[in-house]
Amino acid sequence: MVAEKSNFIARVSRVSRASRVGITMTVINFEILGVFQELMGLEEFKDFLHMAQQELSRSRGRMSAHFAAEEWDSFRMAVHRLKGALGTAGCDTLFTFLDQLEYRMLLEPLFVPTHETMSEFDSLAERTSQGLARVLDDGLG
Repeated sequence: MVAEKSNFIARVSRVSRASRVGITMTVINFEILGVFQELMGLEEFKDFLHMAQQELSRSRGRMSAHFAAEEWDSFRMAVHRLKGALGTAGCDTLFTFLDQLEYRMLLEPLFVPTHETMSEFDSLAERTSQGLARVLDDGLG
């Protein structure tokens, strides 16, 4: 069991490093999802992806509402929460977008998201949602 856990940590670490430098920058990181499916088993893995889809759906609504009301602290907290959920689920492209958005909001006090930012978020969120649905429907191949 210790060897399995060590091997898992090494694989996740390689994938994580690759993602940061753009090697596996796709909407869904199938490599990391493959590792999770192997460790969890198919049913638990599907439950995990369903939870990620639900969080994406809920967060899209929260972020839109906070954006419309110009509630920037609440908006940033919703970005942070969704970023964590999607990073765990291997949704690299949207994770990176949210990470950069949160970083700007934290470091640039006068920065507020624009309609263009929300449009890009909505596009990435839709592609991510479709990618998760495809994995749930078709599996990892």
